[in-house]
Order: sequence, then C-alpha cells, then structure tokens
Amino acid sequence: QWLRAGRMSEKPGLGLIGETGFCKTRGLVTALADALLHVPDDGRSSGYDMLFTSFAFISQSELTRTVSKSLDFGDDGAVARSNLNTLERVDFLILDDLCAGRMTPSVESFLFDLVEGRTMDGYPILFTSNLDGHGIAQKFSDPSMGAAFVRRLSDYCQVVSVTTPPKSVNEVPREDD
Repeated sequence: QWLRAGRMSEKPGLGLIGETGFCKTRGLVTALADALLHVPDDGRSSGYDMLFTSFAFISQSELTRTVSKSLDFGDDGAVARSNLNTLERVDFLILDDLCAGRMTPSVESFLFDLVEGRTMDGYPILFTSNLDGHGIAQKFSDPSMGAAFVRRLSDYCQVVSVTTPPKSVNEVPREDD
C-alpha cells in the first residue's frame, strides 16, 4: 500500500525495526518486490533504479570518507556531493541495519544529509534497524541532530515494529498434516 500511493504521498518510506533474527531484511525486500509487482503501469519502460546497502558499508565506504575529507580539508566537496546525489536520486534506497555500527561525525553528517535530501525530493527510504527511534537518536553525538534525524524518518516512513520471530521451517504445518 505504501508504494502504490506513489512518491510524494504522506509516508512513502517504510522502516522495519526489531530484534535481530526477526527477518526484517527479508520482509522489507519481500514487501518491495510484492509492491513492484502490483504497482500501476506508469509508462516507465526502463523500470526502477534500486540501491540496497548496509549501514556498515556506508559507514566504512569511500562515500563517507569522501565526505569526511571534504569536511576536514575544506575542499569544494564536488565528489562528496556527486556521491550523495546518486543516493538521493535512486528510485528506491534500502538501508539495512540502520545505525548498527560506529557513528563518526562524518557518518552522522552523511546520513542526515542523505535523509534530508531524499525526504525533500519525495524519494522513498526503506530501512531496517535493530534499534527503535530512541536508540537511533542516541547514536548521534549531537542530541538535537539525532532527534531531528529520527523525526524525519518517522514523519516520512511508515515504521513497523517486528515483535514476533519467524517460525522455523519445521514449525510450519504441512498440507498433508
């Protein structure tokens, strides 16, 4: 339903939060695949651009190091801006394990700018996290930045708390039982 409403709907993003092992990533990808199979034809022959990445990759990647270097050395930030623009403009950005790792000032800035850019332009953000909003906010060194980050996510994304672990294959009743 969240995807069928389209970009610029009230809450075009989706976040799944809960304990580890509750299949949040699998659920998010399944929801996106199901939604894409049922989205009305909008005449796009080329399909949709998607980027699936983990928080760990972003926090340790060249993207964040580029942002950090532009902050540290005061360059014009053209490369950092180009990298950020790519993430801001992809049709669907899926962030797995949001805020699961170490948050340096450059990672905080990068994430804040990324969420701000996507929300301003109406692009969906899909994320999973083992942390609730309070836990995500606490990962930021500046409490006001953490609160603003969480507020943007909750204002822009339908956040669902996954509270029941999946049944194992052995627990699922078979048709012949």
